[in-house]
Amino acid sequence: MGGPAGGSGASGGTDRRAFLYGRGGNYTGDDNNGTLTVSGTVEGSVGGWYRVSGDAANGSVTAENKAKIINGNIFGGYTHDGNASGNTAALTGTWVKGGPDGDYSTGAVFGGYTDRGNAKGNTLTINEYSTIDFQAVGGQTYDGSADNNEVRIDTSFIGRDPRDLSEEEIAQAPDAVNGGSGDSASDNKVEMTDSMSWGRVTGGAAFTGEANVNRVTISGGHVVSVAGAASVMGGLSNGGDVRENHVTIQNGQKGAEVEYSVMGGYTLRGNAAGNTVTVSDETLRDEEGTRVHGGLYGGLTEWGNADGNSVTVTNVILDGKNLTDVGNGTDAIYGGRTENGNASGNTVTLFGDANVSEAALYGWKLTDEKGGAPAKTADNDLIIDDWTGATQSVKHFDTIRFQGVAWDPGGTLLTITNGAEGDLENTKIDAGHVVILGGRTPQVGESMTFVTSGNVDTGLSEEQAAGGFTQGVVTAGTAEWDMPEAGKTLNYKITGVFRNAQTDAVAENRLAGAAFVNQGADIAADSLHLLDDGYHWGTRTFGAVYGNRSTYDAAGDFKINGWSTIVGAGNVHEVKGGRLAWGVFYENGTGNYRTWNEFNNEMFRGDGSLLYNGGGAAVRLTKDSGMYYEASLRAGTLSSSMTDAVRDGYGNSYGFDSDSTYWGGHIGAGKLIESGHGEWDIYGKYFHTEIDGDSFAMGGDVFSFDSVTSDRLRLGARYTAEKGRAWSLYYGAAYEYEFSGDSRMKAGPWDTEQSLQGSTVFGEIGAVMREGDSPWSVDINLRGYAGEREGFSSMVMAAYSF
Repeated sequence: MGGPAGGSGASGGTDRRAFLYGRGGNYTGDDNNGTLTVSGTVEGSVGGWYRVSGDAANGSVTAENKAKIINGNIFGGYTHDGNASGNTAALTGTWVKGGPDGDYSTGAVFGGYTDRGNAKGNTLTINEYSTIDFQAVGGQTYDGSADNNEVRIDTSFIGRDPRDLSEEEIAQAPDAVNGGSGDSASDNKVEMTDSMSWGRVTGGAAFTGEANVNRVTISGGHVVSVAGAASVMGGLSNGGDVRENHVTIQNGQKGAEVEYSVMGGYTLRGNAAGNTVTVSDETLRDEEGTRVHGGLYGGLTEWGNADGNSVTVTNVILDGKNLTDVGNGTDAIYGGRTENGNASGNTVTLFGDANVSEAALYGWKLTDEKGGAPAKTADNDLIIDDWTGATQSVKHFDTIRFQGVAWDPGGTLLTITNGAEGDLENTKIDAGHVVILGGRTPQVGESMTFVTSGNVDTGLSEEQAAGGFTQGVVTAGTAEWDMPEAGKTLNYKITGVFRNAQTDAVAENRLAGAAFVNQGADIAADSLHLLDDGYHWGTRTFGAVYGNRSTYDAAGDFKINGWSTIVGAGNVHEVKGGRLAWGVFYENGTGNYRTWNEFNNEMFRGDGSLLYNGGGAAVRLTKDSGMYYEASLRAGTLSSSMTDAVRDGYGNSYGFDSDSTYWGGHIGAGKLIESGHGEWDIYGKYFHTEIDGDSFAMGGDVFSFDSVTSDRLRLGARYTAEKGRAWSLYYGAAYEYEFSGDSRMKAGPWDTEQSLQGSTVFGEIGAVMREGDSPWSVDINLRGYAGEREGFSSMVMAAYSF
């Protein structure tokens, strides 16, 4: 299209902004800003920018109020020799009428246009029952690149009914809708909603270079092929690669209907890689549902490799019917197709109520009519996801994966109605990744038919299939294959159903929370040593900071790294035969932990966090004889969360948040025994903690926890040397036994239990400052643990007397 045509008026050699190249109509314009508003009838072309040479940038044209453009075009910006960038054209209720049949020089709308230069960032918007006789283009260039252009069409009509055209006129017809067209085309976009296109819709088209990352989204409406090629293409190139182009066809007010084929990416000579086609209908409607009357191609190349392309069909009817009798409908789905090259990593996915009973399925297809070498193929997959139904044939797939199965004993998933001998001979049924959907849980002895081909021996054997399934995140099982007729029918029989071992990590979270709250109990008990230091009387404030790195031995080891604090105030005063120390305090702890888990033979790490906040009171009575008795009581809330706790068969990761209340306390007794310049402390302590239960859901499965009860007995001794000095060293050891610490969890229908029960020993070393001349008392402590708990902790405690 060589320039604005039609009408008389301005000289073709003059640069203009806000041009009206024609006659008639009502319009307003701004020569400085390059904007034009048109209403009424205009004969000829209009636009925001018009230049013979130089850049056309940021021009704008608006057509409204039933505007009618006769024998002309609309340009947001036009230049013959320069770049067209940032221009916009917006049409509301407008008719752009072209010339006679076969004349494609008029009747078109462009966001930006240039004969020689780059077309970048131009936008075309068409709304409210506008009619464009021939073509709608976001950015057009004949000698440059077309990048980042957009076309948005809503409830409008593009192109001329091909029944009014001759075969020669049809063959010369350009794309009806094109996001961007040039030597190369990238990042162009077309969005059509409830609109009609008589002609091909292309996201980005390249004459000689690459067409990459272009996108077409069609929501409702109707697209009809005019020239006998595909109706919809994400990316098109005559001589370069097409990569990562995407086509999405879905229902709008009604279902979308496409008459002829849909291609994610197509090239005559180049590689087609990473292109996708997604056709879906959220609510399948028999009369008004989304339909495609032709083939679906993830990627197609005439001469090159087709790798990593995909087609996904959801709740759609694919029937191969061509209502216009233009071209030949192809009732097949191809993950990737090459006329002469390699094809690997292509995928076809059937989901929901997709009707492909009239279609053949191909992971790849090679049409070697040019005498080239045979294709090299690998990793081409057919994924059956919550789908049952029939198809004509299944060919050239390396793997069939039943990713979503609604369990129906005695039912059939895939029926092949017109297959050929040996079609599945080299195809593996990957039942190691069978995902049973929520609802009915399979029972041992039940079976389903996964593949049946009637009387045709597909070549499939039991040795080509694996076993095992998962349901949600909590149920797993094993199965075996049964092939009553070799190569014709493949049954899947359940041999075992059990809890998925990955849920152990969730139970460990509960143990981690109990262990962390127990550490807070240790701090409360240890702080009494400093509150009652034997040197100070009256009101005292005290605090402690505690850090630890510990590993607990449960069903799977888990590590906790955390910090805890306690701050409080109390009093020490004389009583008959001794002294009494008491205090109230606030406590807080933050920690993190990690778990290692396995799902479908893949290891993954889960990360958890812990937080508790609470308060309590503690008391200690020390007799003149050296005997002492102590107790504490504490309560608060525990919050725990975890990311990547479990996975499902689709590869989705799930985490959770849990909140519970806790309470606990301890009682203890000991004896202080002087020994030379030092002092022995022989003690025994009993700790009790309870954490309330909680429940939450992950991946559709409910997890419920009973309350956790912990009962620990600690027996130990500590020796403080040179007690009379300002700073005294001490060291000690203790043995601790956890009697319970059980975490009971119900994961879906399964019960499981883990426990902290067991023995731990620790050794400690520290230094304490406590003298009457200073109001301060300080204790620095380091401990190492072995047994049920392994690791180390350090604590700094301080008290101040008023």
